[in-house]
Amino acid sequence: FDRIGYNILIEKLLDLGVRRSLIPWIINFLCDRRQRVKIGESFSSWLPVTPGVPQWTKLGPILFLIMINDLRVNSPGTKMWKFVDDVSSSENLTSNSFSATQSTLDSIIHGQLTI
Repeated sequence: FDRIGYNILIEKLLDLGVRRSLIPWIINFLCDRRQRVKIGESFSSWLPVTPGVPQWTKLGPILFLIMINDLRVNSPGTKMWKFVDDVSSSENLTSNSFSATQSTLDSIIHGQLTI
């Protein structure tokens, strides 16, 4: 949720057929967010919220799922589970086999697998 690339998200939304007229609204929803805390009748100062998709909204989980929808792992013996707020994977290994987990993570980090 916290590390979503907005340009990639917009591209994926357009690929899914989301109307261009909605894109500025979604960008406005995601950018320049602020928050403050209220205790009793007192308020803290407004502070910026880190970039990402807000988890506590109805639209946030949908946008996150759009981001992870095309994430695939093609390593033999590796399984992947996608949740509303997380992605998990596992692999079966024998004592003499090589783990593909690190190379999969490296591919995600270096943008060779699309998130």
